[in-house]
Amino acid sequence: MVMEEQLRKKIDAVLSRVKDPQSLLSVADLGWVSHVRYIDAFQKLEVELDINPPRFPCPVCGVITSSLRDSIHRRLEEEFRKEFPGANIVVFQRGIEGE
Repeated sequence: MVMEEQLRKKIDAVLSRVKDPQSLLSVADLGWVSHVRYIDAFQKLEVELDINPPRFPCPVCGVITSSLRDSIHRRLEEEFRKEFPGANIVVFQRGIEGE
């Protein structure tokens, strides 16, 4: 139980550190991480992003969203690697093939 609490605190710390560059709100506050799972037997941490595409068809908005998603993806990987050295960190976007 203590290990689970420590694990949860580390995950919450990462989610509060990674912020949207425009609003400066954390990914936790924005609800952009829909699922985090740690598999102890494999030292694996899976992080599922849920950054929705623009509601209206807009080529520029799609590019901006994609760029934002890539940036958040990189930052989450960096921060989780710092917090969980040696763990296999997998960050993926919900609903996007190949991730």
